[in-house]
Amino acid sequence: MIGTRQLFTIRKELETGRQIQLSILPSEIPKIEGLDIAARYVPMTAVAGDFYDLIVVDEKRIGILAADVSGHGMPATLIASMLKIAFSAQATHADHPAQLLLGLNQSLCGKFQHQYVTAAYLFVDMEKQTMTYAGAGHPPLLLREGLSEGVRSVEENGLFLGKFPFATYSSVELPLRAGDRALLHSDGIAETKNTAGWWRSTYKSDHSGAPV
Repeated sequence: MIGTRQLFTIRKELETGRQIQLSILPSEIPKIEGLDIAARYVPMTAVAGDFYDLIVVDEKRIGILAADVSGHGMPATLIASMLKIAFSAQATHADHPAQLLLGLNQSLCGKFQHQYVTAAYLFVDMEKQTMTYAGAGHPPLLLREGLSEGVRSVEENGLFLGKFPFATYSSVELPLRAGDRALLHSDGIAETKNTAGWWRSTYKSDHSGAPV
């Protein structure tokens, strides 16, 4: 049975974890000419493992990382903080998603035992009009092209981060056209319940992969 003092301590630790988690997220979304970027962070619990960050190369190029640390609570927050530091250290590889994920994996391997990190990284080059994508055990990139009604998933996944030093990663380059929309997300989307309390499927099981 948890006493009042223990409950107070747990709540205080959770609040500390929540504040740390919020502090490592970007304080603002950078402006890139011709590109609209929006981010929304809604944790399912007080302290979750979801994380995102950005690397601005110049006024035409930007890298976007979405990641999810397994588990919840303070351990997930601390690993997310480690991930932020490791991500900043990979700035020189911002335009090479596969190399960036490889560097993150090498930085995280051996740092923790019971958790792991899934990640997806998208590099957008407005000058070349391309997007380059790579994943590490993460839900796929969702892409809606122009005025198309369908949404397709783009999977280019290697092993999740932090467990396998031998893991390798690959990337795929996609054309970027006016009106295209790309979505990086965590598995929190697929695990969301509807108002009746039922788990809902995020995607149709057809070729379009359209959200429902």
